[in-house]
Amino acid sequence: MHTDTITRSRIVQDTVLQRVGENMSQFVNCYSFTYDTLGASTHDNTEKLLAMIHNGGFRHSIRSNVNEYIYKNYPSGKTTTMSQEFIVGFYFEEEYQPQNWILLPDSTRQILNRECLLATCDFRNRIYFAWYCPEIPISDGPWKFFGLPGMILELYDANKDYHFLAFQIETENLTPVTLYNFDEEEYIKTDRKTYINTQYKRRSGVATEEIPLLRNLYWKGRKKILLHYLPSVFYTILWKGTIQKNNINELI
Repeated sequence: MHTDTITRSRIVQDTVLQRVGENMSQFVNCYSFTYDTLGASTHDNTEKLLAMIHNGGFRHSIRSNVNEYIYKNYPSGKTTTMSQEFIVGFYFEEEYQPQNWILLPDSTRQILNRECLLATCDFRNRIYFAWYCPEIPISDGPWKFFGLPGMILELYDANKDYHFLAFQIETENLTPVTLYNFDEEEYIKTDRKTYINTQYKRRSGVATEEIPLLRNLYWKGRKKILLHYLPSVFYTILWKGTIQKNNINELI
């Protein structure tokens, strides 16, 4: 992430996970997932949590540029985004549709000692480039990208405001890919536009009573809809991600 979009003088990184199962996948910040998992465990993980906080893991988890849990093809045919940024949990669904990719087979490069091919697409008014690996025959990638004949191992837009690069692949001793609800609290359903507008206003310092979604929640109450679980796992992909701060809402 370029913290200053004008001078582009400082880049901040996140470590994110793409956990790929048989029928669904999960995209989440690595620190958030680790912290949430340890905190929800029935075992005493106090020492691990304290060590994580001491080493900066907790700081990264709450300041991450990727605060949401994103589930592709959950429920079937949908992409679900879950967030607890507003104290209580919200989620919204979008159609699970691949980007309109154009394959550029004359371009090749090595990522993690695997040969990758290049593709490009126009997604939400940005031109993206993806290096995908046919050797890994799974049509998935970071964030909400998928639809290529192989796993995406590197993804960036034309200005490199967003940049994901895989640096590790794990295929053994993995826990199931499932919808995680660590606090066992119900999530409130909303839509993408409302969520983005709420996020923008909240981060801009607008008072809660002036934000319709949160005002309705705190003043009137809202029906909460609990999402259900669906397990299975095959791959975990880790990326180093850089994100343009001023454009963070595009990644939702």
